[in-house]
Amino acid sequence: EWDRTVKIDRSGDLGELATSFNEMTHQLQTSFIELQSLNEARSQNENRLKQFLEAVPVGIAVLDAAGNPYYANQRAIQLLGKGAILSVPTEAISEIYQIYVAGTNRQYPTEKLPLVRALRGDRSTAEDLEIHHSDRLVPLEAWGTPIFDEVGNVAYAIAAFQDITQRKHAEQVLAASILEERNRLAREIHDTLAQAFTGVIMQMETAKVVVPTDSKARTPIDAAYNLAREGLAEARRSVWALRPPRLEQEGLSRAIQHLVNGITTGTTLQAQCQIQAPPCPLPCDIETNLLRIVQEAMVNAIKHSNASKIFVELTFDSQVMRLRVQDNGDGFNLDRHHGLGFGLLGMR
Repeated sequence: EWDRTVKIDRSGDLGELATSFNEMTHQLQTSFIELQSLNEARSQNENRLKQFLEAVPVGIAVLDAAGNPYYANQRAIQLLGKGAILSVPTEAISEIYQIYVAGTNRQYPTEKLPLVRALRGDRSTAEDLEIHHSDRLVPLEAWGTPIFDEVGNVAYAIAAFQDITQRKHAEQVLAASILEERNRLAREIHDTLAQAFTGVIMQMETAKVVVPTDSKARTPIDAAYNLAREGLAEARRSVWALRPPRLEQEGLSRAIQHLVNGITTGTTLQAQCQIQAPPCPLPCDIETNLLRIVQEAMVNAIKHSNASKIFVELTFDSQVMRLRVQDNGDGFNLDRHHGLGFGLLGMR
């Protein structure tokens, strides 16, 4: 009871002790009032912060420096399940919650999870991953941030993540629409331009048989014939650029083989392929890039090199993938090439 005081009206040591006691009582009373006020303010701030964290449509999970659970808002609990990330060992997060690399069936490495990286002091940008619940697959976007103390050590690690199901659905709808339009354009090019060029080539071949070699008409006929063949090669290249369905249907190796055969059909170019099957599934963008590089290199050889032979090789070892496209044409100096086309830029 800090309002109590000692009432002693006398001098000497006992009087001084009573005075000191009364002063100490007053100071303690003031300190406890201030401490109570600070605790109330802190509690209000904590409640206000929790209200903010509960209001955001993003899951928030916080661990202390030792990886022990500290806080998770309701959105985090909804996304990750009852107890959220608070009831599992940090090193087992990826396994227990069945977190996978987006678009694959490969488990996401626990050490690369944004929250675990934040515990090491690394700030991570947004990454896509998937969490497998019992009844559905939930795509998430997650990122992590470390909070440092006054001496620079990690005090807390914060992970934020949000459900991106709607965004993924919109991307899938857009991708399907783009694919449908690409297929439509590819069909139109194949059924109109390619067929027209094929008909012109057949007519030119007939004219070359009918018109004598020494005739003055033979030069424009040969020129028209060569232009038609180049046009047909361009049309086929455009079809392949718009629609590479063989990647999904047959895999990279057979897709490259079909590409080489399709581009060289109807030309004098002799093609040889040595294509090794990938030792494991490759990301779709890598396969598409490889297919495009082969395509562009072959088109360059047909259009510019005056080549008669072309060799395509794709090999793999444990760490390296090698693609080689070689022809016996004229060649050129890469350092002195200043063309305006996008072929070399695209391959690079």
